[in-house]
Amino acid sequence: MMQSIHERSIDEISNKEFDQSQRERYYRYHVWLLLAYIIIAPLGMIGLQGIGSIMKLISLLILVLGVLLLIAEDAVIQFTNPLARAWTAYVLYTAASILWSTNFEASFNIAAGLVQILLISLVIANMGIKEGDFRIVENACILTSLICLFLFFGGAGQQIEYGGRISIVFGSGMTDPNEFCAYFYITIAIILTRLLRNPLKMANVLYVFLLLVIFYCILTTGSRGGLMAAAAAAAVTWASATRASVKKLILLGLLAAVGYLAFVHFIISSMPQGVLERFHLTSMIADKGSDRIMIWTAAFQDIFSGNIRLIFGYGPFGVTFMRNTMHNQFLQALMDGGLIGLILYLNLAVQLYRRAIRKGSVLLGGLTGIFAALMTLSAYAFFKPVWITFLLCLIPVKLNEGDQRDDSIGKEIDQSDDCIEKEIDQSGELNQTDLV
Repeated sequence: MMQSIHERSIDEISNKEFDQSQRERYYRYHVWLLLAYIIIAPLGMIGLQGIGSIMKLISLLILVLGVLLLIAEDAVIQFTNPLARAWTAYVLYTAASILWSTNFEASFNIAAGLVQILLISLVIANMGIKEGDFRIVENACILTSLICLFLFFGGAGQQIEYGGRISIVFGSGMTDPNEFCAYFYITIAIILTRLLRNPLKMANVLYVFLLLVIFYCILTTGSRGGLMAAAAAAAVTWASATRASVKKLILLGLLAAVGYLAFVHFIISSMPQGVLERFHLTSMIADKGSDRIMIWTAAFQDIFSGNIRLIFGYGPFGVTFMRNTMHNQFLQALMDGGLIGLILYLNLAVQLYRRAIRKGSVLLGGLTGIFAALMTLSAYAFFKPVWITFLLCLIPVKLNEGDQRDDSIGKEIDQSDDCIEKEIDQSGELNQTDLV
């Protein structure tokens, strides 16, 4: 009898150790899927004839692998997270609005892309991420920016100048300079946060150099919206990542001095004259924000003309009487989904900021850069930097037992993420109620 009990206990311990090992293996698979999804983002700029972007194909593979992982874990996606609910409501309404769209084919393609992105995000975020692994995610974001810098400066694509802007052209087409700049906002937030939290590290020399190269790249593209968004990301990161101190004021002064000297002696002399003129105030007034003011005026006049479209909109990118891209995501949400769509989008923005504020300077700065860019751009399914930033806000972060907080994450963890930590059992398994 005693021997039977002893054998049963050994079996239970062995099974528990096996289950814990298996859960850890599944968790690692989730992390690799997240890293892969971030790193392949620049492939969204490279398309295949008749198929679409290379990233779209790889994203579908990531989605399939993620679903197979959920099945293997016997996991269920739950919608107790307010951000997950807000994001899902916005996408589902956008998908439903194709029923009354005035441009069904375009609306269907946009809605299908948004649904795919939502599904990938929910699947990847399902298991959360340990705080110690969040720095690896940040490094993946930096690597993505390095890939973009290589694409821009390294000759991977042909550079062309048009209208005071510089873009790169691949075999599948030309990249939009404003959208290209969005690959740098969260990296700017990561670099500044690390500089401010550890101002005396030798690695900061490389970070300062990378930061200067990124801003030089943004300036070279001639993207005024990109420069505005990058500056917003940097300012919010600086304000949220640090408290005033003599060391950090000295660091700010040094960065400002280095930036000014680099701009005066290197950047201005190497930039095309047409690009420099584009940043002049007279140029901005003359071209009316690249005709954006004309587009916004016409859109407001139409949507508030007493038409039923004010309530329900035209469907995603369904406007056919003028340009279907509004170059402002808030106005785009209004034109696509009417007041209902705008309210759902505003709710999504509020929930994103609630998470970002609690998670710290990296996500807060990166998200601010994205929303600043969306003041002059529309977020469609292939605009991957937007949705990757949203995903990083969605995914819960778990504190590692015995680990100190990684400075790069920020001062606070989302309260809902803290709830996950409290509900971790002794085997280290994450409770699923807050994930999605």
